[in-house]
Amino acid sequence: MTNDDWQLIREFESANEALPLRRFMDISKFQHLMNTGTLYLAPSSAFEDKLEGHYTSRDYEAWDRQLADWGFDARGREIASSAKASIARHNQGAVVISCWTTACGSNARLWKEYAGSPKAIVVQTTVGRLRNALGDGFLIVPVRYVDFTEHRIPKDHSLQSFCYKQQETYEWEQEVRVIGTMELGKRIGSPREAPVILNTLIEKVGLHSDAPPSFVDAVLEVLRLRAPMAEYETLNITEIA
Repeated sequence: MTNDDWQLIREFESANEALPLRRFMDISKFQHLMNTGTLYLAPSSAFEDKLEGHYTSRDYEAWDRQLADWGFDARGREIASSAKASIARHNQGAVVISCWTTACGSNARLWKEYAGSPKAIVVQTTVGRLRNALGDGFLIVPVRYVDFTEHRIPKDHSLQSFCYKQQETYEWEQEVRVIGTMELGKRIGSPREAPVILNTLIEKVGLHSDAPPSFVDAVLEVLRLRAPMAEYETLNITEIA
């Protein structure tokens, strides 16, 4: 994708370089980040939300009305709708994403859903740090939450549909996502591992106040070796299952 292509969608990016972002990680994901010095971006086809990259029902209704106005019969319109859905599913495999949040590190629901236990880590960065660590080949986009039965999505760029999620289901996540495309030559649906400078990326890590001392010591030792400039804080999380 050329720089000119990116410029069409840069307006969706976060302009607040100081905005804090956090990513909740179990120990295996944290170890991968620290040991490889790469940020893992999953293909959006791997996400639970099967509407990733799809347009809304209002979009499909508008397309159908337009085709009807042009004289297409029901069968032709059905074929067109199916083709658009197939393209969206293909794009799910070609677009890679890393999910972050603007929520605080002690957010009980995020900890429960994405960390899973006290033996996990919350990595804190900022939009500016993340951008500097990754370079300009990725987008850092606050997700727009809309009602998929009432709203339509802009269509100036093929990546715009990945900037929107269903409001009722996902707004609680307060997501800011890193969006990129799969590496050339890789099979569709492959993840991407983007090299990052750990000391640039990681501003602080948070650990659960109930984390075992041995776990805390192990995490701090990894930080000392891999990202010595990073800070550390203990988080008091309630209502964790």
